[in-house]
Amino acid sequence: PEGVPTPTQEAPKRLPTLFFVELVSDTLGSFELGNLNQMIAASFEELGEYHLVGGEELKLRILQKYDADLERKLKELDERINAGREKMINGDMAGALVDLERAKELLEEEKVRQNANFDYSQVDLFLGSTLASLGKTEEAVEAYRRFMEKTPQSEILPETVPIEFIERFEELRAEHEQAPKGVVSIVSEPPFANVYLDGSLRGVTPLTIDNLTFGDHDIRIEIEDYKTLYAKLTIDSTELKSLSVTLQPNDGPQRFEQYIEEIRTAADPGAKAQKSHLLGDLLKVDYVVAGNLIQSTTSPPRPEDPLLAGVSPTNRYTLFLYMTDAVRGVLVRSAGVVIRGDFSDAEKKIRGLVGLFSQKPEVNEILQPFVARKAKEDATVSLETLGLVDALVAPQEEVPKAPKRKSIFQKWWFWTIVGGVAVAGATTGVILATQGNEGVGGSSAAVVFDFEL
Repeated sequence: PEGVPTPTQEAPKRLPTLFFVELVSDTLGSFELGNLNQMIAASFEELGEYHLVGGEELKLRILQKYDADLERKLKELDERINAGREKMINGDMAGALVDLERAKELLEEEKVRQNANFDYSQVDLFLGSTLASLGKTEEAVEAYRRFMEKTPQSEILPETVPIEFIERFEELRAEHEQAPKGVVSIVSEPPFANVYLDGSLRGVTPLTIDNLTFGDHDIRIEIEDYKTLYAKLTIDSTELKSLSVTLQPNDGPQRFEQYIEEIRTAADPGAKAQKSHLLGDLLKVDYVVAGNLIQSTTSPPRPEDPLLAGVSPTNRYTLFLYMTDAVRGVLVRSAGVVIRGDFSDAEKKIRGLVGLFSQKPEVNEILQPFVARKAKEDATVSLETLGLVDALVAPQEEVPKAPKRKSIFQKWWFWTIVGGVAVAGATTGVILATQGNEGVGGSSAAVVFDFEL
């Protein structure tokens, strides 16, 4: 089927998932801060190496309801039904049949039926009309019968049925109307929860649903801030059935806000990594990126602080970003830039900063000279001992090669080192700093640049 990889096709590459904790600031205006957060998020997306989690997906992850496989199937279900209806309208019944049968196949999976947000018996209605038009009478009868069993109160206008099938359809309707029906009463704590029956919203609790055909029905009961309840309702008599449920609170939103606040107020990168692990576990993502936006009003800059040397004290900010392996709670890399003035120079600096998280060779071109210099001072220093193997491509032995394409970073801007480079091993915790720099605390790989066009 369309959208499903064939044996000769490779499945789409799964990108690592990443959640960016937006920066906060007491001194920066909301407009500038909003632009800054958008720049960072857009820069990660432009890398094309991460799937940035946000929007409706983030909401589902917070509620602990996100299932990538389920979301893919629900999306395909919608696409197949819409495509089938469009082809029916255009008279392409054979093409419609392919799409609708695939939709029917998807609905055979229980979790797809339980989470469908529409009356999925409509698929059988469309299938009945399509099969009847193609002369497949017996298959059409079965499709219409399934539709009536799930949607007893729905009206099917005879004019929507192929003319040669109307007589058989009316016989089927009469047969269905004479069949025994059941009734169910549903109450919940808390009340006023939405009740979905076979994918169709039937009302809120307390609720009584009658005219139910015998057999199994899918029930979904949900209300904001509580976990969704799924149940299988079996109607096997005309007597009233009662269903009373107590919904369990969903603490996902509260935990999310708590973890965000703890990450923002963490004193050092190591603490940020520990708190980010809790957030990553809740959201089920691979990486969490958090940061600090520090304003300095020192005037004049302290001479012993090379990061700020020669930088105007007015509107001077240092932006640090920290990337944590959310599964292991290990800080895998960090980087920082000095942003001056009115943030007019921020965009390209942020692109360069986010580029440091890239696993492309260009990053290695930038950092390798400093790693090599430290290696001369300490023979045990290497990319591996510095914990940078996830961030960088280890240098290969020199071999004759064609002239190398110019790095994209070299094309976009000129790099000027202001502070030097501070690197801390993610496993050893050893701090390495250039002369005159105090380094960056915590287990991280930190690089601080100030560069201008």
